[in-house]
Amino acid sequence: WYYFTKFGTDVDPGSFKMQARFHSSFASAKPYHNLHVYFFLDYQWNSAIQEHDCKKKAAHHIRHEVIELNTNGDWSKVKKAWLRQVDKPFVWFLAVGDCENELQGNVPAVDVYVKLLGTDGTHFTYEEYYTLPLYTACLLYTSDAADDMQCVDLGGRRIIKKKKKKTK
Repeated sequence: WYYFTKFGTDVDPGSFKMQARFHSSFASAKPYHNLHVYFFLDYQWNSAIQEHDCKKKAAHHIRHEVIELNTNGDWSKVKKAWLRQVDKPFVWFLAVGDCENELQGNVPAVDVYVKLLGTDGTHFTYEEYYTLPLYTACLLYTSDAADDMQCVDLGGRRIIKKKKKKTK
């Protein structure tokens, strides 16, 4: 059971698109194995991570998707759906789990592709949406400071250059 991302949506629906694959092909008795993706709302997440057992963690989810991973290493079919909440903005936490131990043994690593979009179709999570002007202002201020002084990097720290001694 592994957490892999979070994304905030406003009261209108956001959306997701995801697919996965084994990093390389391998021999297996089955042509595919299931990867379980669990979606948690922010108020469910803390309860889930307190649990020690995979099935108990997964029991707190609000949404569950199953991706069939082909043993030949090809990308799975694309899963697309909406993330809907109507009463207030939420942060969605996503985790993958193998509570049935299907992916044990000599199984290659799994690559997961997820595209999460907010209500307005942007990649900005709801939590970042109103901080963008702040980040932009800070970046502009820092880059202006860098223009004024020869020894300021974009992190705002001073870089002290040592003077070289002249040798005779």
